[in-house]
Amino acid sequence: MFITPGMALASTSSSSAAEVTAAVNKYANGLAANYTTHGSQPANSLEQELVEQTTGEISTAKQHGLNVTHATVTPQVVAVAKNTTGYSVTADLTTSLNMTAKSGTTITLLGRKTDHLDSSATDRHDLQLTRETGANNYSVTADSIQQEQNSDADQTKQLSAGANSAPSALSDRSKWDSSATQSTFGTNSVGVNYITEMKYADTWTDNAHQNKMNPDFPDDDDNCTNFVSQSLYAAGLKTTYGNSFQTKDTSVWTWNLAGIAGQTWTWDNANYNYTYMKDHSKTFTHGNNPDIAWEGSLLYGDWGRDGKYNHAMVVVGDVITKNSTTPVIDQKSPNRHDYLFSDSKANAVKEYKKVSWGVLQYKYN
Repeated sequence: MFITPGMALASTSSSSAAEVTAAVNKYANGLAANYTTHGSQPANSLEQELVEQTTGEISTAKQHGLNVTHATVTPQVVAVAKNTTGYSVTADLTTSLNMTAKSGTTITLLGRKTDHLDSSATDRHDLQLTRETGANNYSVTADSIQQEQNSDADQTKQLSAGANSAPSALSDRSKWDSSATQSTFGTNSVGVNYITEMKYADTWTDNAHQNKMNPDFPDDDDNCTNFVSQSLYAAGLKTTYGNSFQTKDTSVWTWNLAGIAGQTWTWDNANYNYTYMKDHSKTFTHGNNPDIAWEGSLLYGDWGRDGKYNHAMVVVGDVITKNSTTPVIDQKSPNRHDYLFSDSKANAVKEYKKVSWGVLQYKYN
């Protein structure tokens, strides 16, 4: 649930709320500025040191032949608590980066070559606000990014049931559906169109949809695998029939089982989804290297390397240089739009230490 800044600050005095808002906005503006000037200015405060550290950890753009030409960081305060040294603040920060290709770098997105990449990512940050020595205003002196939500490898509940029949008019269809223009390019032998898959994922992660899910399907706080399934259904992958006794049947894939169970685990659970897509979809082959996953493919993260996948994402492009390759991905929970997979890898290792990846390469024929 997203809480508006007004709700989050309602319990604080107007002067305190103004101080918190000003401090968070200043920090967000510092992060944005540092994406384009990283390391060029000396860090003359604890907050500036934190800005340098945070932007350096989040973005791997330069390592993959990209110049960040413009950046914005938009904060949304979720919760505020007074403590002995200042304030503890929880805030969602949405980082939008405009990147261009350096000489020798090739960007492919949604089946087309392009010279730029405009990405966005929303992360929940736990911030500590204190007054630095000699300062009148609050500064951010600690920043911890909350871990990405798991897709419940041992999930104990099902999402609420979706519609009783196939969606009649999947929202914003004209933006992503290849059939709307009678295009068959990208359709494989089982009727799945990877261009449509990618365009669906791109539409539902863009700025207009970053906090939204398609209302034609079930919704929950953790939607990463639910979103992958939606993208494939939109692309033409057919659901299978099932009933309430088949929630964990890895050969059944649907958001709408007959009875009261809602969707199958293969629809909403990363580990079960991987098994269904690998063994039953006839749309993917097993891959070994996530860094060379091509368009339309799926990537699964195993947080902690316990043999169960916890997270899933859709590959919508890639960035290639002479010395490196990284996919471009879309995902939900948290929202990522045209995001470098190399950044996802770096974040996962920082959060979980031991990480492995599952790769399902899209079959073009």
